[in-house]
Amino acid sequence: AEGLAERGNHRDVLEALDATGLASTARALAAIGAPSEQQWVRVVEQAPSPARVATLTASEVSDLAWACAAQGTAPDQETSPGCAELLVRLAVRLQEEGVFSVASLDDVATVAWALATHGIKDRALLDRIAERVLRPEGPPTA
Repeated sequence: AEGLAERGNHRDVLEALDATGLASTARALAAIGAPSEQQWVRVVEQAPSPARVATLTASEVSDLAWACAAQGTAPDQETSPGCAELLVRLAVRLQEEGVFSVASLDDVATVAWALATHGIKDRALLDRIAERVLRPEGPPTA
């Protein structure tokens, strides 16, 4: 675990990752409890430029959202303001046509949970989730 966290501390390594690699690495580092003060957190907060966020799939949005939420939930860790800003951009991306319609309910729920952990209220996203789950034919199956 220390080796992965140490490698994730190299800005050039994380910046070279594609969207899938960045999302997967961020989730893995958060899952092993890499300290939030390590550089990978700053890279996760800064690397997803608007152009990069625009390429994220629903699953990648979910992984990045989970990483941001998880890195601030341990008792000894503080919630990062940069992650809150990223979460807002991720929520916007998730709601775009072609992303939300194919997102699994798990992906949507993960993003909603991540927003809640940072105290971010996204009424539009919650309305879309409710509409999708409560539609007459029921929620979509995975």
